[in-house]
Amino acid sequence: MTPPTVLVRTSPVVSDSRVHCAKILYQKPVESLRSEQTANPMYRTWLQFLALLGGFAVPGVLRVGGMEVFMSNEVEAVNGTEVRLKCTFKSKHPVSLSSVTVSWNFRPLGQGAEESVFYYQETAYPPTEGRFKGHAVWSGDILRQDASISLQDVPFTFNGTYTCQVRNLPDVHGINGEVTLRVVHKVSVSEIGILAVAIGAAIAIVLVVLCIFVVFKYHKLNRHANTDLKLQGWERELNARVLEECKLNATVLEETKLNATVLEESELNARVLEESELNATVLEESKLNATVLEECKLNATVLEESKLNATVLEECKLNATVLEESELNATVLEESKLNATVLEESKLNATVLEETKLNATVLEESELNATVLEESKLNAREKKEWKDPTVC
Repeated sequence: MTPPTVLVRTSPVVSDSRVHCAKILYQKPVESLRSEQTANPMYRTWLQFLALLGGFAVPGVLRVGGMEVFMSNEVEAVNGTEVRLKCTFKSKHPVSLSSVTVSWNFRPLGQGAEESVFYYQETAYPPTEGRFKGHAVWSGDILRQDASISLQDVPFTFNGTYTCQVRNLPDVHGINGEVTLRVVHKVSVSEIGILAVAIGAAIAIVLVVLCIFVVFKYHKLNRHANTDLKLQGWERELNARVLEECKLNATVLEETKLNATVLEESELNARVLEESELNATVLEESKLNATVLEECKLNATVLEESKLNATVLEECKLNATVLEESELNATVLEESKLNATVLEESKLNATVLEETKLNATVLEESELNATVLEESKLNAREKKEWKDPTVC
C-alpha cells in the first residue's frame, strides 16, 4: 500500500513563538549588544536551523517550466502485495487525453540498464515482456492530472528507482519525477513518522541549547548587576519572558508530539480506507459474478424448458398422426358397417329370392295339382260316362 504524499510545513504556533523569543533575546537597549549578537555563533546556528526547516516544506515537487510533477521520495511495499506508485502533475496548458503522454521506466539499485515499465497515450500500453509483464497496471486518470500506476504481487527484484515522465504538448521539456521502491518482508516505520520524530528531536535540542544560553546570559548579567541597575531590571524582565517562552515552547513540543501521533493515525486511516475501497471493489465483482451465475441458471432453465417443449411438440405431432389414423380407421369402420348393412340386405334379398323361388315352386305345384285335379275330374266324368251310357 502506497503512503500518501505529504508536504511538511512548520506549525504557525511554533514559528510565531520562535520569532517572539528571538525578538526578546536580541532587542537590547544597548547598540553594542546588537553587533555582538550578529557575530554570535548561536545566532548564525539559529538562522541555519530555520533555513533547514524551510527546506523540508517542499519534498517531492519538481518544477519544469509550465509542468509540475509531484511524487514521493520513497515508497515501501511488502513482498507479494500490491503497491501504487503515485505521480500527479500540473500544467499551464489544457490537459486532454490526446495531448498527454506518460512513460514509466525502471532503474535497478545495482548496475543495470534502464527498463520500460509502462506507457500511456490515450490508452494504456502495459509491458508484453520482461519482469513487469502481468504486474504493471494503469491506476491513474489523465483528466484529473493523475499518472499513477500499480505494481501487483511485487517481488524483491522490483527494488530500484522508478521514473515518471509526463509530457503535455507543448510542455515537452523538463525533469522527470523519481521514486525509490523498497520491497521488504514487513512494513517498517514510514518516512512521515521518521520526519516527525526528527523534527521533534531537533526542536528539543534547540530548546535545550536555548535554555543553556539563557542561563549563561542570566549569570553574566548578574555579574554586572552592580554596574548597571537598568540593565539588571531588563535582565529580570528578560528572564521572566524567556521562562514564559520556555514554558510555551514546552507546550508546543507536546503539541508537536501530539500532531505526530495524529499524523501516524491519519496515515493508518488512509491505509485502512484504501483497503476498504479495495474490499468494496471485490464485493462489487462478487455481486456481478453472482448476477452472471443467476443468469446462467436462468438460461439453463430456459434451455430445459425448450427441450421439454420440443418433446411436447414431437408428442403433439405423433398424436396428430395417430388422430389421422384413427379418423381413417373410423372411415374404414363406417365403410365396413355400410358393407355389413349391404351384406345384410343382400342376405335378406337372397332369402326373399329363395322365398320367391319357393313360392314359384309352390305355385307350379298348385298349377300342377290343378291340372291333375282337372284331369281327375275329367277321368271321373269319363268313368261315369262309361258306366252310364245314358248320360250322353
